[in-house]
Amino acid sequence: MQLIESRALLPTRREMAVRIFRQRVVFLICFLLVMAGFVLTGQFTPMYRAEMKILIRKERVDPKVTTGQNSTPELQSVVVREEDLNSEAELLKGDDLLHDVVVQAGLVRAGSNDPIAIAKALRKMKRKLDVSPVTKTDLIAVSYESANPERSRQVLTTLESLYLAKQRNVRVNDFQVTFFDQQVTLERNALAAAEVKLLGFTRTNGVVSAALQRDLTIRRMEDLNQEQMQNSAEMANLQGRVKNLATQLSVENPRILTESKTADNPQLLQQLKSSLLALQLKRTELLNKYDAHYRLVEDVDREIATAQRLIDDQANALIMENSSNINPIHQALETEFEEGTAQLSGLRDKQVKLVQSSAELENSAEDLVAKDSEQQTLLLDVKNAQDQYQLYVDKLAQARMTHALDKNGILNVVVAQEPVTPALPQSSLLSSLAAFLFTGLLLSFGGAFLVDVFDPTVRDTAELGEALKAPILAEFGRDIYIERGLP
Repeated sequence: MQLIESRALLPTRREMAVRIFRQRVVFLICFLLVMAGFVLTGQFTPMYRAEMKILIRKERVDPKVTTGQNSTPELQSVVVREEDLNSEAELLKGDDLLHDVVVQAGLVRAGSNDPIAIAKALRKMKRKLDVSPVTKTDLIAVSYESANPERSRQVLTTLESLYLAKQRNVRVNDFQVTFFDQQVTLERNALAAAEVKLLGFTRTNGVVSAALQRDLTIRRMEDLNQEQMQNSAEMANLQGRVKNLATQLSVENPRILTESKTADNPQLLQQLKSSLLALQLKRTELLNKYDAHYRLVEDVDREIATAQRLIDDQANALIMENSSNINPIHQALETEFEEGTAQLSGLRDKQVKLVQSSAELENSAEDLVAKDSEQQTLLLDVKNAQDQYQLYVDKLAQARMTHALDKNGILNVVVAQEPVTPALPQSSLLSSLAAFLFTGLLLSFGGAFLVDVFDPTVRDTAELGEALKAPILAEFGRDIYIERGLP
């Protein structure tokens, strides 16, 4: 009995050769399949690749079609972005463009309109056409390979002409000029209508600038209010002064004493004395005739006493003679009072007029405020109409300039490298054979080895031990004895 040790994990070269030899049929089949694949895919056919390069530039920057004023291109926009390159690359790979290339480059039979044949040719062309931006440049590399070098060049030449024609057709369109021309006409009419409405408002209301007249009216109102306050202050001051003058006039006399004289009445006194003398003479005559108690004598005595009393009274009673004149203070106060009263009446009349004028100006200011609001609305309409009109005039000029550039074929793309007929194939026959041998042998060896690995047939004791998951204690048989030289 003999113990069998497990085999190493990695097979030896002898084991690899044994395995492949055992699966030689599989090896041969894989090799033939690889050969068939190379033959069917045309790997042994020499392929000629034609190339061209398209330069994307921003020498012409079209303004953006917007409703705003700031549509002039900035200097920063002349830089070609990655999005621009990708956009042009997608245009080059567009089905509509390639469809025309397939028809005009002769990839289908001349005059053939079979959509299936054209679709197959288009799909085949897409596989052979490569369009990709060149890294860190403004170039797009376009290449096409086929078994015919002249056809490779012809396809790229057709693609170039159709691509440039499409660029011109995309741009050469005067719909912007027509649209903006119509808008300019509409905005011109709108501006004229707004101006007519503003002029009609000015003529109807007699207001050139309601805001200016309103400000002037408000300023006059302020001046009138200030004058009204001053007038009220003057009235109050003058009323106090007139009242004070009236008080002084009531106290002051209109006339003043200028001269005063005191004297007696000599004529009356002389008459009284003459009467007294006559009475005394009459008493003397009566006394010569009658007694002192006689009635006539007593009457004369009483008359003498009365005359004597009158003489005494007249001697004591002095006559005072006074002279007066107009009082100048009273006269000045009266004159000043009359002037103050007249001034006060004038100030009151002025105050009434100021109040009336202020009310009229206030009403006028309120009316001007309403007119100013309406006029500002009309002015704003005119301003907006002017802005819109000028906007579309500028847009029309830009559209005409763009249309002129489009019409003259001034584009932002140019073919930097024209396609030429390739002289040499893309790869030589020797390199194709080397690739075929390497690929065929690699896949054949791999296929044969994998088939042998996954083959469940037990061929020796080692494989038996691995299959049973148990050690082999002994082996016997005629082949063993013969192999080991035992009897």
